Amino acid sequence: MKRRVLLSIFALLALMLACGSPSAPTTEPASPAQTISTNSPPPPAEHRIGVRTVNGEAEFYDRVTGEKFYPRGAALWRWKHWPPEADYFTVIDTIFNTEYGQLDSALAQLPIMREDGFNVVRLWFNACWGGALGCLDQPQGGLNRGFLLNMKRFMEVAKENGIYLILTMDALPDSRQYQALLDPYRGRYKDFNLEFMTQGGVQAQSNYQTDLIRGLMDVGAPMDTILAFQIKEEAYFEENNPPFTGGSGTITPANGQTYDLSDPAQKRAAMEDSWLYYIEQVSQAIKAVDPTALVGMGFFVQHGPNPVLVGDPRIVYLDKVLNESALDFVAFSAYPGFDLNMRQTMENFDVIGYGKKPLMIGEFGAFRESYSDVQTAAMILQEWQVDSCEFGIDGWQAWTWDGGGAIRDDFWHAVEGEGAIRRALSPAHNPDPCAPGEEMLDFPNLAYGKPVKTSANATHLPFLTGEYAVDLSINTQWNAGSGPPQWIEIDLLKPSAIATIRLVISQEPGFTVHRVLGKSENGSYQELYVFRGETQDWQTLEYTPPQPWQGIRFVRIETTVSDSWVGWKEIEIIAP
Repeated sequence: MKRRVLLSIFALLALMLACGSPSAPTTEPASPAQTISTNSPPPPAEHRIGVRTVNGEAEFYDRVTGEKFYPRGAALWRWKHWPPEADYFTVIDTIFNTEYGQLDSALAQLPIMREDGFNVVRLWFNACWGGALGCLDQPQGGLNRGFLLNMKRFMEVAKENGIYLILTMDALPDSRQYQALLDPYRGRYKDFNLEFMTQGGVQAQSNYQTDLIRGLMDVGAPMDTILAFQIKEEAYFEENNPPFTGGSGTITPANGQTYDLSDPAQKRAAMEDSWLYYIEQVSQAIKAVDPTALVGMGFFVQHGPNPVLVGDPRIVYLDKVLNESALDFVAFSAYPGFDLNMRQTMENFDVIGYGKKPLMIGEFGAFRESYSDVQTAAMILQEWQVDSCEFGIDGWQAWTWDGGGAIRDDFWHAVEGEGAIRRALSPAHNPDPCAPGEEMLDFPNLAYGKPVKTSANATHLPFLTGEYAVDLSINTQWNAGSGPPQWIEIDLLKPSAIATIRLVISQEPGFTVHRVLGKSENGSYQELYVFRGETQDWQTLEYTPPQPWQGIRFVRIETTVSDSWVGWKEIEIIAP
């Protein structure tokens, strides 16, 4: 999922109303690329947001006010194809870039975020590679002073608007000052395994982070507006790359311990222990130059205990990261509308009953192909946030704020649809992140999340049961596992008026007959409408009666004719 080769699910941008933020220093104009000085800058100001434990639960807090702090925001980026004429998804971020920069465009979003009450924005400080000009790192060595001055300006404006920054990254930069440290290990290790498991990878990451911090201090950037350094946006090991491709033999990674790869337990331990060592060394390096900085790391979901990402070679193990690592917080990429609900997602992140470190959903967004309109997306994201509170989540960074304009990604943006997602997630509009807002309370689809009964369920996959026909995502489905007659019944929980019935088909092309039946709490089923004709997969069937049906509690969709197994991607029952 790494950004070097495809535009995937990123995350973060947000803001917050700060209490009495001091005025920002005068902004230096960005100058042409030049190496930063090697003079020792003064020590950085204490970071305002820290981590503490209260009654056995870790949390973010404001060191000035003493109040608990909820990081609420979104990802902000300005992606550009690289090379410029490319028609494939190799991209760079241009917010701070000194050749293709879009700093002013990004700065214009900060007052809007502040007005909404957001308090954090997540930014990629290093997404620049493939020979692109104007990057942070320079081919001749050192860092680009103009890039750092652009970062400084963004930090100053963010501080004026009471917004904190999480600076995140993916791969190490291309320049030889960092890549040369990896050279002795290439071949035996590859890609992220090379970075996480070798002394060269640990040193390169430590150098890169500390060079950034010293560079920002050198240009006088307000360091106290940084919430955290996230040393990896989405970390994983790659089971299809060395040293794991042989399936046997021993390895001795950077921590100095030897592991037998033919033993699954030792293979897993090699990954987990390597992350412990990597995190410890990089965190120590960062805090040696910025003692009060918070250090985090991001991950996507583990493959179990609920089966997901089956066959994906990207491996995540979180037990030791959560319970033994030097991280100040852990961030997760967790998206609704796919195979797992919130509880299943948290089970796979292994955080049921967890409290040792603050936890953040660092990426969550609504996939356009899953949700047909931005209003539905807004409701889903609000509910996803609210539901996560049960599992101790302490912060949320939506993917994504405005999409940056140049490249269209696959997710609904916060500013679309007159800001539907902005309003749904806004701290100003919904101060309690764990309480339902109007988007949830007034949602017109009566079928969503209601109890479901079915005539049968396919057994060859775990994610084909009836609940997936009323989860609003057309990327999930119910499937009976056989042909007609089959039915699915939805309990609306109370007598309701129904203005429209909408069905998204999950069946092979052919002639079909689907009866819509309804009944009151104590009555018997009555036929309301019949869909009859040629249909195909992904087709939407919709009917609005002349007058809304009244007093309906149970709705049954009965398929009597079809040449294929019976299934529905989504069933919507719309109130007047």
